[in-house]
Amino acid sequence: ILRTPYRQVGGNVFAEVTQVNGVPASGVSNAQTGFFVLSEPYGKVILQSDKPFQKVSPGKEYPFKIKVVNNGNAADTFAIEIINKDKLQDKGFSISLSSTTTKDTDPQAYDLITVQIQTPREFGWKNEYHNLDVRATSELENQKSDYSLTIWVYGFGVAGFEPLYSIFAIALIASFMAKKKNEKEL
Repeated sequence: ILRTPYRQVGGNVFAEVTQVNGVPASGVSNAQTGFFVLSEPYGKVILQSDKPFQKVSPGKEYPFKIKVVNNGNAADTFAIEIINKDKLQDKGFSISLSSTTTKDTDPQAYDLITVQIQTPREFGWKNEYHNLDVRATSELENQKSDYSLTIWVYGFGVAGFEPLYSIFAIALIASFMAKKKNEKEL
């Protein structure tokens, strides 16, 4: 029976024979016995995210948080993988997982995994959608759950452009030009 907790339960049966084939029995007979019911463990994993869609500028990082929910009836360990990691890396993405497995997640509880992505660092205007496909596999039953996150790469990308360094360079050039101007006035 699905959703039955993984457990062992004992029971007792008491029987009393008062009739045999519809005829009352002359002597009442009693019997008692016991039994155990052991439910089978099963694995079921569900993936969820509060932000399955995210707009990210070219060359920027974003952490996707994914809940790995144990929807089975026993503690389970789940293997986590990015199914299309190679394809996205070929397009210039950098992807890393905070962990590739969960450890002994209790039934109806969850573990949080972070998928850190960095969008491609390419020059030019970008307006592209990419799916990040995540899979979790139950160790208990080899049951799999797939989940897709959508990354909207939007904006203008300049390879190697960092605003802080640009501001520093402009300040350095301005001070150099101010010094030259002061030397010419003297």
